[in-house]
This record gives sequence, C-alpha cells and structure tokens, in this order.
Amino acid sequence: MCGICGATSIDPAPSFTKGVLAMNAKLAHRGPDSDGYEERDGIGIAIRRLAIIDLETGDQPMPSSDGAVHVVLNGEIYNYRELRRELQSRGHRFKTRSDTEVVANGYLQWGDELIPRLSGMFAIAVHDHRDGSLFLARDRFGEKPLFYHATNDRLVFSSELQSLMEWPDTPRVVDLEALSYFLRFGYPPTPLTMLQDVRELDPGSTLLWKSGTIQTERYYEPDYTPDPALSDPNVAIEAVQDALRSAVARQMVSDVPLGAFLSGGIDSSGVVALMQEASSTPIKTYTVRFQEEGYDEGSIARAVADHLGTEHHELVVENAGFTPDDLWRIVDHVGQPFVDSSAIPTHVISQRVSEEVKVCLTGDGGDDMFAGYDRFRWAAQVDRLGRLPGPMLKLGGAIFSAARRSPGLRSSGIARRTARAIEAATEPANLRMAAIES
Repeated sequence: MCGICGATSIDPAPSFTKGVLAMNAKLAHRGPDSDGYEERDGIGIAIRRLAIIDLETGDQPMPSSDGAVHVVLNGEIYNYRELRRELQSRGHRFKTRSDTEVVANGYLQWGDELIPRLSGMFAIAVHDHRDGSLFLARDRFGEKPLFYHATNDRLVFSSELQSLMEWPDTPRVVDLEALSYFLRFGYPPTPLTMLQDVRELDPGSTLLWKSGTIQTERYYEPDYTPDPALSDPNVAIEAVQDALRSAVARQMVSDVPLGAFLSGGIDSSGVVALMQEASSTPIKTYTVRFQEEGYDEGSIARAVADHLGTEHHELVVENAGFTPDDLWRIVDHVGQPFVDSSAIPTHVISQRVSEEVKVCLTGDGGDDMFAGYDRFRWAAQVDRLGRLPGPMLKLGGAIFSAARRSPGLRSSGIARRTARAIEAATEPANLRMAAIES
C-alpha cells in the first residue's frame, strides 16, 4: 500500500508546505520505498510509495506527457496496459511502465470520464494545472481509504486520519452521529468519521475542488438486478469461477515477490487454489497460529497448503507475544474505533510477512459477496415474514413474547430469535437490518 495526502488553499499561508509534508511524514509506514511532493497554484500533493510496479521509474507525483497534470495514486490499476495501448494510439507518449502514468495521461485525455474506465483498487489525486483544480477519486467498493476536511477556502485530504490530524486546523471533536452508529453497528458508515467535519469520500465517488468550491459525484452504484442468464445454477457457478480466476490472475501482476494469507477457510483457500493454478512455482502461503485451540485454524490451513503444494509458513503467536503497544499501534493505523478482532492476527502476520514479500492476497470480502454471515440468512427469513399480514405478525409476536417470559422457555434461543425476527419484520424493509442488529 501507499499513502497519499495533500491540501488546497485560495490564499496559502507560509506554513502550507510544512503542513502537507508533516501529513506525508505520518504516512511513512505505508510507503517506505520513496516519497514525493509537488506544489503549484495553492495546491500541494504528496505520497509515500510502496513500489509494486515499475520499481525504477514509477516514483510519484507522476506528470502527464506534457506536464499539464500531476497524479498521486494509492493502489493498483489492473487494466493499465490496455488503457496505455489505447492512449498511445491517440498520440500520448510514455516515459515509464507505471500504471500511474496511464492515469495521468488518461486524465489528460478523458478528464473525469477516465475513472469509470479504471479497473482496480485505488485512491487518486490529480492536480490539474490547466485550471488550478484538484480532483479526487476512490475505487468502486472503497478498498483504498481517502479522508478529507473542507472549509470555505481550503481542502485537506489523506489516506489516514492520523495523518490528516497533522494539519493544524483539522477538527478534534467527536462526531456524535458517527458515535451513535458505531455504538449500534460497530462502525460509522461513510461519509461519516468519528471526527466532526472530517469525511471519508464515498466508494465509487469523485470530488472536484476548484477556486474554493467542492463538487462530489458518484460514478458507480452496485446493480442488484438478477441476471436471467444466471438462473441456471451450473451457468452461475461457471460464471463465478471465471470471475474469481480472472480477479486472482490480474492481482498477481507484480514486479515484487507476492504471497497469500491462508486461514484454512473457504475464502482464502479458494484464492490460494486459484493462485497456485496460475503459478508455475509453489506460491508462498502464511498462517497465524495461536496457543488456544479454539482460535487456532493452523491444522486446517496446513492441510490446504499440503493439498495445493504451496510453500507454507506458520507464524506462532504466544499469549505473551501481543503487548499493549501492539494494540495501540493498530488503533493508530486504523485511526478510529474498530471492533473487528481480526485486526490483531492481520497486524501480526503483516508485520512478519513484510520481511519476505511485499504483496499478499487474502480472502477478505468473501462473506460479503457470498452472504457468508448468519445475519444475511436471518435477514432473508425476516423479509419472508414481512410479507405476512400485519394482524398475523402482531399475533405471532405476542405469542413468542409470552413464550419468552414463561419459566420453561425463558432461556430458549429459538423463542428469543423468533420474537426478534417478528419484531424486525414489522419495520419498513430498509430498516430491518438495523432492527436485526440491535
């Protein structure tokens, strides 16, 4: 990963450059390979780079072929080679093999219409010298973070909240609306953050700053309309396999060593299987093992690795090996309250694995894409209940509420869950998930 940051100002103060450089210094852990800064016309953009593609000539900020725009990119553009060929056919010249230079020349050619053409995970900042504007964009599903704070005459942005707080005027007041969401769901939804007047750019969105005005637009919305062509389960299975195989292959494009986190679960095991299928040599896989058997999935991961023939490594975390300093280091990088305990093994394994490889594929996101959480199945059942007539729901709710109070069923999980499901089913469809989670 890299880290990007920057600021704009209609009337830059003498401390402007110092403020951007301070934010960039705070991102050093995200990009140890190089750093860069470009400033002109009251706009400054900076980067800490983790070099993955074009190690020798890919440093940023990256100019377009005519120097009219400069770009910093956190992430990777998977279809940059195809876009590069198209831009070359339109007369653009390239000095590097970097995907960032493709973004620079692509913005020169298409402006903001470039972003829907990009396939990848990214947070992008474009300084356009032609009109003195700053353009920000975030990938479709928000894999790469991008936070910002805006006032009447200034915009400040960064990949991390802790970096953004290096800017002196960044608010340090808790956002109570975000706090209420966090206490109920475990996270504040975008664009909210735990800091008042500090926002996270929505996934699939862009932001344009020009002469003190800000305009945000959404360029992508997920389409949940069922595809009739996938009504046949066999056709659907084949389509999913093809999509996963293609996704894994394009994310294995790298000029540095890569590996995979292997937990032994279906998600990471599937990714590793497809990686090994696409590789002519054993891929490196890594597993965290714990002393408590109830938390340790090492034996399952080992069985998967043996079956696939990977070069497998196990990292053992002893009870005394995780310290309060490690916890605060995680909190520091996340930047706001975080309830997912998986951050602990992810931190441990990332710290160890970074000594051997720069890129690791994981199974993160599988539960979201394939409804792996129990709450999704529960939500489907609640939706079916919601189709029942109101009087019937009211009667059922009364029956199961009474059952929960009876001595014989007071501790019954079935009665408790059914009563909650009926209660959630009486809510409007867009509020049922909130009722389930409460």
